[in-house]
Amino acid sequence: MRRAARASARAPRVAGSGGLYGERFISFPQSFDARSAIDRVFVEAGVTRDLVIEAQLSQAIVAPVAKRAGVALIDPVTAAYARQRVAVKPFAPAVEDHFLS
Repeated sequence: MRRAARASARAPRVAGSGGLYGERFISFPQSFDARSAIDRVFVEAGVTRDLVIEAQLSQAIVAPVAKRAGVALIDPVTAAYARQRVAVKPFAPAVEDHFLS
């Protein structure tokens, strides 16, 4: 499951795709499977985002969120470390990750 990261602590307890309508959004490059899965959730919900920054690593995505450049969906491990810098909320519906070993 992905987590929503936001610089402002005034975000709702659980972030949903509808609550992010029109938000400045920071995401992975289009070639990443995670980006495709995230985009699909928003397309299915009919939610438009303003995609402003792309980064390859979740940690790199958190930096502009902390500077209030936008919001992002990041993995739970990165979210746990980012809690001191940004507001982190669960996101629904869940976006599944697929890791290879």
